[in-house]
Amino acid sequence: MPPVSGGVIHSLPHPAFGPMTHIIRAANPGDADALSAVSARTFALACSDGTPLHDIDAYIATELAGERFLEHMADPSKTIFVAEEQGVCGYSMLCQETTPEELRAWHSLELRRLYVVPERHGSGIADSLMERAVSLAKERQSECLWLGVSGNNHRAIRFYSKHGFSIAGTFHFPLGQIIYEGLLLSRTMDPDNSFKQMPLRVGTTATPP
Repeated sequence: MPPVSGGVIHSLPHPAFGPMTHIIRAANPGDADALSAVSARTFALACSDGTPLHDIDAYIATELAGERFLEHMADPSKTIFVAEEQGVCGYSMLCQETTPEELRAWHSLELRRLYVVPERHGSGIADSLMERAVSLAKERQSECLWLGVSGNNHRAIRFYSKHGFSIAGTFHFPLGQIIYEGLLLSRTMDPDNSFKQMPLRVGTTATPP
């Protein structure tokens, strides 16, 4: 994981949560178990309706284990940011590994995960994680951010739409013995960081979330 800038403190009033302060910072190896715990609480919320529970549990036990986060942190193509408010309450992971066919013409960065524990939904923490992801994309001179999301994850789709993402195609990922189809979303950034609509094409295959 390449070096990134230090933590940023966000202090925000919120009608449901009152005054709050959270920190967005780069992950370190001491966060691995906490990141795994956040994932265990949130991964099922990102899955398609009807996903078998045993497939979800198996994915959490293997791909979202603390050891896997240590591997991600050692990988220079991945960057993890932690949201901290009285402990780790969310994180994002960005990757520069593969690019979907629809976006091959762009220098892109994948937002592979953005998870916040349910009791902090609507608190502004996800917005802060997204702002840091966009900042990293600008630091890397990426032309667009992209992600895959379940088509029935309406809360997430509304959130990404608010942050300038639009549909670029379809997204497939295997979980257990099933290949699920969702939406490929992207947002581009010109020099003044304004949003542009990406062309709608379908048929891409991407890595699991």
